[in-house]
Amino acid sequence: MAGAAGADTRATLRWTLLLLGGWLLAAVLVNPIGDFPLDDDWSYGLTVRTLLTSHRLHLTDFTSMPLLPQVLWGWLFCLPAGFSFTALRVSTLVAAAGGLWLVFHLGRQLGLRPGPAALLAAVVGFNPLYFALSFSFMTDVPFTVLAVAAIAAFVTAWTRHRPGWFWTGVALTTLATLLRQLGLAVALGASLAESVRLGKVRARAWAPLAASLAALTLWTVALRLWVGLPAYYRAPEQLLLDQARLGVWSTLKRIAFTAGETFAYVGLFTLPIQRLLPPARLTAPSPRVATIARATAIAAGVASAATLVLRKAAMPLTGNILTNLTLYPVMMPGADHLPTAPLWVWRVLTAVAVVGGALLVERLVVGLSWLAPHRTDLLRPDPVVGLFLFGCGAWYLLPFLPMPSPGFYDRYFLPLIVIAALLAVWTASRVPHAASRSGVAAAAAAVALCVLFAVPAMHDTLALNRARWQAVHWATAEDGLPPRAVDGGFEVNGWYYFANGARLTAPTTAWHHPAHPQAIVALSPLAGYRAIRTFSFPRWLPPGAGRVYVLMRAATPAS
Repeated sequence: MAGAAGADTRATLRWTLLLLGGWLLAAVLVNPIGDFPLDDDWSYGLTVRTLLTSHRLHLTDFTSMPLLPQVLWGWLFCLPAGFSFTALRVSTLVAAAGGLWLVFHLGRQLGLRPGPAALLAAVVGFNPLYFALSFSFMTDVPFTVLAVAAIAAFVTAWTRHRPGWFWTGVALTTLATLLRQLGLAVALGASLAESVRLGKVRARAWAPLAASLAALTLWTVALRLWVGLPAYYRAPEQLLLDQARLGVWSTLKRIAFTAGETFAYVGLFTLPIQRLLPPARLTAPSPRVATIARATAIAAGVASAATLVLRKAAMPLTGNILTNLTLYPVMMPGADHLPTAPLWVWRVLTAVAVVGGALLVERLVVGLSWLAPHRTDLLRPDPVVGLFLFGCGAWYLLPFLPMPSPGFYDRYFLPLIVIAALLAVWTASRVPHAASRSGVAAAAAAVALCVLFAVPAMHDTLALNRARWQAVHWATAEDGLPPRAVDGGFEVNGWYYFANGARLTAPTTAWHHPAHPQAIVALSPLAGYRAIRTFSFPRWLPPGAGRVYVLMRAATPAS
């Protein structure tokens, strides 16, 4: 027994080192160094910089979440050498590596052997959404890591009968809620699961939800009284209200579209995990349940495929991170000149996503059947854990279903992908099985494909942005233009607009571009402007070089 335990410990350590070593190697290949923001993280970076240099908290008006743990985490990484986006990017990479270890640990707790558990973590970590978001100071990865940490704490408390871990889960859930309001989904899921476990109403059961709600309320009041509530803080609620005003039919259509997009994205990125598990029919409590699950999956797949055909839509279905051969939106003129993948590639991915979504639905229907209170089968997975994971996923997705587009982005799927992956593993957690060689090979091949896309795509995204900011600094320093006279794209314009503490009274797009720029930083020449300088950057996907142009407004000829 001791020998088996020692071998298991050695295997766990070996796979952990391999997983984190692969992650570190991928990060080095991408090269995260560069003092520039990506996407929305200029806003969060400004908050960290203000805290570091002025010793006060200031949220820009573009902030729509509580943000507190993110700011403190980034501040810690900026203490040794001062503020930089490189330090902030490293802070997220460290958090992301911790998230991989947590997923690996949860896989082990749910019955996977070390190898398949490491593959589970790799499927999550090299998913293009998780991988790309790890190279920024966006809140998505830190929030996902806090949510997964809370899930791990609650699962440990319930499966290993360690009450102290329940309160650790309460603390982590509260931190997740103080980062993004959606931490309440984990809190509510935990409270409902604990209520069912106890079998009666007790104050302890509602501690996760009560603590998260209290912390969020107190923090919001503190912001309003002493910092100032950002103009965008209530923007998500306003988007939902605007959608509701469009009427029932419009809202139902939006819900159907979001459900279909969720089906495709979550199905695509959890498909490799399905190959590590026994077929869903073998984990069902009865042949009747297996038949119902298969029929439901087929119906969902046909409905999703029909909708996509009618919409003439293919992956990527919703914008933001997964756009084409670049990761992150390139919000600057001339972005339509960037290389793109052939349409057939996206059509194939869409078909694979539909298959993955159908297989996931089949497995989730089987999982729901195990929650029936009369089932006492020896193969029944822990119902409290299953109820908790289903609750977390459902409550997280619920506010997004009617969210209009733009306003709903692919990066919001990230926590849901992790929860769905854990649910898939949970459904088979009591079924004796070993991952087949073909299943392991298929999952490993999927991870390899993700690496072959995500690493060069992220390298190119950072290389492009280095060149963009070199162009901006040249235009403002060498050519002597004021920063707000240069239109460098969304991140550049947002950084310079809010850097001096500019305030908004309501959400607006007026600051997205300077009113009358003298120069534009673009990816191609533009009519009415002449190129005065170019900056090249290396591109791996496809191999070659790209160019960023500094364009000066052409002089108007005298009449």
